[in-house]
Amino acid sequence: MKSQWLIILFLLSAASCTQLDNNPRQTEIVGESGWTLWLDRKAEWKYDELYLPPVDIDKLNVASPTNGWEAMYNNVLLADEAKKAVSHNLPIKVTVPGTVEEYFWDALSDNKGLGNSGDYIGVSWWNTTFKVSKEYKGKKLKLSFTEGVRQRAEIFINEKLVGYELCHQTPFDLDITDVVDYGADNRLSVRITDPGGNFSWGDYEGFKWGKYFFPLSHGFGGILGKVELSATNPLYVKDVFVKNKPSLKEVDVDIELANSTQTEQKFSVHVAIEEAWQKGEKVSIPKVIYTQDLGEMVLSASSSKVIEVSANVPEAALWEIKNANLYNWVTTITDYENKVVDIYKQRFGFRFLEVKDHQGENPRFYLNGKRTTLISAISWGYWPVNGMYPTEELARKHIQSAFDLGMNILNFHRCKGNELVLSLADEMGILYYQEPGGYSSHRIKESTDLTGVTDLKLGGDLNSQRFLRMVRRDRNHPSLVYYNMVNEPGWDPDEQAKETLIESHKIDPTRFKSYGSGFMTAGQKQAHKIHMIPYDETLHSEGYCDQHNAGESQGVYLDENYNSPEDFERNTKGVNEIFVWGEEGAVASPPHLEQIVKHKKSTHEKNGWDGADYEDWLTAYHTYLKEKRLEAQFPSVTDLIKSMGDVMYYEHGRFLENARIADDFDIYIYNGYEDMKNDNFSGAVDVYRNVKGNPELMSQYAKPLYVAVKARNKIGHLGETNLVDLYVINEHVLSKGTYQVKLRLEAPNGETEEINNLFVQVTGGDTFCDFVAKEIPVSLSYGTGHYKIKAELYDNTNKKIADGHDEILAVDWKSTKLGGKGAVLSSDSQILVDFIRQLSGSVEPYTQECGQLDYLCLGKMYNGYSILPAINFVGKDGKSSGLNLDYFRGKNFDKKVDTRLSKVSIDFNSTDKQIPGYDILGKTEFSLRWEGYILSEVSGIVKFQLKHDDGVKIWLDDKLIIDKWGDGLSREQLFSLNMTKNKLYKIKIEAYQNTGEWNLALSWNLPTMEQKYSIDDILSRVHNNGTTLLILDGVEDWLTALHQKNAIPAYKVFYPAKSWVGSTFFVKEHPFFDELPVNQAMNWEYQELVRYDACRHFGLYDMKGEEPVASVVGSPFHQIATSVGILPYGKGKIVFSSFNLLSSLRKDTKASNVSKKVLTNYLKWAIQE
Repeated sequence: MKSQWLIILFLLSAASCTQLDNNPRQTEIVGESGWTLWLDRKAEWKYDELYLPPVDIDKLNVASPTNGWEAMYNNVLLADEAKKAVSHNLPIKVTVPGTVEEYFWDALSDNKGLGNSGDYIGVSWWNTTFKVSKEYKGKKLKLSFTEGVRQRAEIFINEKLVGYELCHQTPFDLDITDVVDYGADNRLSVRITDPGGNFSWGDYEGFKWGKYFFPLSHGFGGILGKVELSATNPLYVKDVFVKNKPSLKEVDVDIELANSTQTEQKFSVHVAIEEAWQKGEKVSIPKVIYTQDLGEMVLSASSSKVIEVSANVPEAALWEIKNANLYNWVTTITDYENKVVDIYKQRFGFRFLEVKDHQGENPRFYLNGKRTTLISAISWGYWPVNGMYPTEELARKHIQSAFDLGMNILNFHRCKGNELVLSLADEMGILYYQEPGGYSSHRIKESTDLTGVTDLKLGGDLNSQRFLRMVRRDRNHPSLVYYNMVNEPGWDPDEQAKETLIESHKIDPTRFKSYGSGFMTAGQKQAHKIHMIPYDETLHSEGYCDQHNAGESQGVYLDENYNSPEDFERNTKGVNEIFVWGEEGAVASPPHLEQIVKHKKSTHEKNGWDGADYEDWLTAYHTYLKEKRLEAQFPSVTDLIKSMGDVMYYEHGRFLENARIADDFDIYIYNGYEDMKNDNFSGAVDVYRNVKGNPELMSQYAKPLYVAVKARNKIGHLGETNLVDLYVINEHVLSKGTYQVKLRLEAPNGETEEINNLFVQVTGGDTFCDFVAKEIPVSLSYGTGHYKIKAELYDNTNKKIADGHDEILAVDWKSTKLGGKGAVLSSDSQILVDFIRQLSGSVEPYTQECGQLDYLCLGKMYNGYSILPAINFVGKDGKSSGLNLDYFRGKNFDKKVDTRLSKVSIDFNSTDKQIPGYDILGKTEFSLRWEGYILSEVSGIVKFQLKHDDGVKIWLDDKLIIDKWGDGLSREQLFSLNMTKNKLYKIKIEAYQNTGEWNLALSWNLPTMEQKYSIDDILSRVHNNGTTLLILDGVEDWLTALHQKNAIPAYKVFYPAKSWVGSTFFVKEHPFFDELPVNQAMNWEYQELVRYDACRHFGLYDMKGEEPVASVVGSPFHQIATSVGILPYGKGKIVFSSFNLLSSLRKDTKASNVSKKVLTNYLKWAIQE
């Protein structure tokens, strides 16, 4: 036996270094010499019968290429001749993996970048030849599609149908032992059917494929990984699953053995563990650290069985984050002559993620016995060029960029993960969370058109199979720790989902699994919370909570996000569950266009499905910067994009910090990770995995040890005092003890002041945050600009061990003495008149009798009703800004899915002004309930107007005054209320949307005097007298009126979307923004102006002659538009500003000081002009 083991160990060692000719298991890549691809646009497929595994091939209808078999191999064009191939119906030369869209997008779309006109729906044929060695005769031959296909594959060898697969994006094998010609070339043809799909994040709704209602997935058609031919002896190792355990150096291993011969087989099995990777580096000479002889065994003819082995390996090094130690479990079969029959290697790592105190008061994730908080981002699974899979270089960059941004885990979100990425994650030491995508889209909604659909079962069965196959494929990856079935279901699981979850736990009992994510209420038992923890067969419906807030993103960090240690966003203190902040901060910024285009040109990379879009996009940005003379302020598009990326990163970092000081979460997940060309520009990286801004703006808040400096207000007025709180973030770095914090202030005038030195207590252990100081005063008395509050942490040897910082911006507008003479024309002019007079300005409400004016401010044009401003809404608590909004699926409040504080006006439709959170409801079959108060601006009879489509009810002060609960086209309801200025009036609104278009808009008409004015008189003052016209509110109405008078050139209006695709502003140096940050994106300093819910943002484009001062960028449109601009008109100037400056005059907040400073600057400039 000893001599036998010496032989086996020699073979193991040699097999680790080289591929031996006599190795009993041989694998080779099919199609390395190339493939051909032909679009069979005449093929019939729409009404085919569809089948899930197992499939009886002999009973299937065989679909041959409509041009015949030989046509796919003749007159083959090069890949860059795709346009000719389309027009002449010829094949092209390609490689695999590949997608149709990778090769034919430009040809089908006529090089159109934006949109999806290059998508191919239908049948394509992928063809190659491969030779099967005569030496393989007598072995078992397997053809493996390592990453699967999309969507359906019919596999032919030598023009005979040998395989069928409908379960997309999961690997599958075919036994081709009896269908190939040995010692000869064999033709492999794969008929791929792509029935359509999505090119965005959404996977809620399915689509019709003949009589089936089919789940949605990414809309690319092709072969998604390598195709491999393997040859093994008929007695072989079929599968190995290494099961990690809470006892970290122990593993249980399931080894599946198979005998494909017609006779009983006697054999011996030996197992060993050898080093593969140590400390993140591949081992060149592996060391065997464990061996075991399992003895002789017998396997009957044509059968398989699973044997269970346990191993205790004290010598093993643990697999840890950023410290990957990997091993190979090596199973060797020898026959009765001690000849090696098969060697099977399965890579794995020693690690375990467990849930401690799951049903107790303090449940937590523990990785390798240590409490661990996970920081992630959702990755939608899109890649450049082909759409579906990365190169190794790109996959490595995918992980490294996550590390650079401070993450230690990533999510495969709404799309099953890629094997290459998972393997690199194993090697680089990052964790992974995975869900299959499309799981909910086989569900039927009331509004779904099911004409012709008779099979509603296949979609659910397909999703179930994909989930189970995903779990089986990936269960040996140490990087993978978490499976989720459905993203944001919003409904309770059906029996099939429960059965599938239980079955998946049998396949892999070692990992955490959840049915759904999002829309959960902390502390409550809910059916859609069901989950399973390692080695526990119970379906738990409490003990785990996942909440999503992406749709509530404000686009920029706000003062109100942190008010005090007791009052801040993402404060989960007291939640006794595994808690996941599942989708956070859908702030958007564009991709690195210059880097992407430069890369494509230098590598001669194909355009694929998205390349033309990035080139068009870059051209559009270059053109704007050049035509608007902004190249001095923004020398490159990259400079601009990095600045916009910083806005995103700063909000992400500070929200993460909030969650960390709460110290009661387990996973924090950004929304999201990578962009793609159509939407979701909330990616922290672009589709090429380029980081968008300064990564330290995120990573500094993910450090295991630092001082969290939290300013209660990040904006203040010169001479005021702002307050700062201090926390020590400490994840397993410092032990319990006393430490010292030294706090100093760096003022904008260059002075440095020691603020405080204090001794603080650090708890250590599983307490990751200590609140150490409260209400430290910071005097803003050293000029205007940024004040930096820097904290340094020292140990008892006076060694600096950590630091942290925050910033406060001080402005000064109160000391301004305006002078000059102006007038105000607005439906509510008094508030602006009062503000100007506060600054010693001479101003009066506008009449035609006004004398010579330096400036004329235009506010809202009086035209009856105007949208009720969000600033006049107060929450149910009588204090919060906004209305409490409950979201329900179904038109009769059937299923509550979320509750949020809505801080926007009620002005929605189903096209361009969707409700906040439309992502969770879609556009049909939902109901909504707003509750809170209206704050009256005036005393007197206020008239209200409600426009709605479908049903609505309104209560004022608990009295039902509108009851129109029924379907119908857009209508109008009127009511009125005698109101008192500054009094709160209780309001509740219920509304539902059934099908079709939808709108809901609440407006009011205040009892103010109608202005009497003449546009001609106003324009005469500007043109002839040099009066500056400042359009500050009601901008769109005023611009329309001015254009009708030919006072301004033609223009178009751009309304950028907000969450996910974003509206980001940038500003150049100009007196309008004197003493404020300029030549950059508008970050937290401008929060009151640029926050997503501040107003209906817009910009002007295709306009000639304006000088842009502030501009807005909205992805994914190739658009930059002017939001603050100056137009010459005769002797005067016309200034338009889409920022809602006047609403800030009603606020007494520190953040509003910047808006007031900007307004003051406008007025100063207008007087000086």
